[in-house]
Amino acid sequence: MTSSNLLIRTAAATVFGTAAVLVILAHPLAFLSLGMIVSALTYLEYTLLVGMKFNAGSENRRWPGPWFAVIGALTYALVSATAAGFVPGMALVGLFPLALLSMVPDAMGRSGRRATLAALAGWIYIPLNLGLLNMAVFPDHQLDERLLLGVLALIWTNDIFAYLTGKTAGRRKLWPSVSPNKTVEGLAGGMAACLLLAWAWGTLWTNENTGRWMAIGAIVAVFANAGDLMESGFKRWLGVKDSGAIMPGHGGLLDRLDGLLLVSPAITVYLLSFD
Repeated sequence: MTSSNLLIRTAAATVFGTAAVLVILAHPLAFLSLGMIVSALTYLEYTLLVGMKFNAGSENRRWPGPWFAVIGALTYALVSATAAGFVPGMALVGLFPLALLSMVPDAMGRSGRRATLAALAGWIYIPLNLGLLNMAVFPDHQLDERLLLGVLALIWTNDIFAYLTGKTAGRRKLWPSVSPNKTVEGLAGGMAACLLLAWAWGTLWTNENTGRWMAIGAIVAVFANAGDLMESGFKRWLGVKDSGAIMPGHGGLLDRLDGLLLVSPAITVYLLSFD
């Protein structure tokens, strides 16, 4: 990566990251609104990519319509509204028709079991997983900003130090057939930085249970990297370098949310089970 590309990447990450933090601190409804938009656009991005895969070589191409964005937004909104106490828990039965709508026949241009399963998998992987995080960060129906910001900070720290360590000290390839640029040293550096921040977050900044935050840090370290590798494999299957181009120097929303998409359900299960 050239110095100019690195500068663009750093500037974009700073702008988008600062904007996300300000929205979270502004008001819970602002955060939920942002999450709904991100969920809609990310699910649409996914279905566009998969639609191109299934329609390759077809003369009668039918691309995914905006209904996928609507389904993504509604799924996130329903789970989040339940977590925030705006609607009763029974409202979650509404997830079943949304799951069925994500599998509309021929929705991605070519009917068939693989296309249907791909649409459903994306619905679970993106809007449902993003919404699930709110089940953890809205304890007693109140947004816990420190918890949410802490989880995001751990993911970002893991990504940054995995990249920096891999670039400066990376020698052994982690999984070259899936992600040629990732190294064992980068993985170790990212995980170590993540755990160090988790200790500091629990001990120095929040005065909360350090063991709790170390457990959260360990979950993030494992699942953020797993999500990164999973998305790399997905892009290799599709034959694309980036999932999109919405973030200069970073690619698409899937490229930036890959870690969060697996961290979200893992953190939620842990916190709802043991907190």
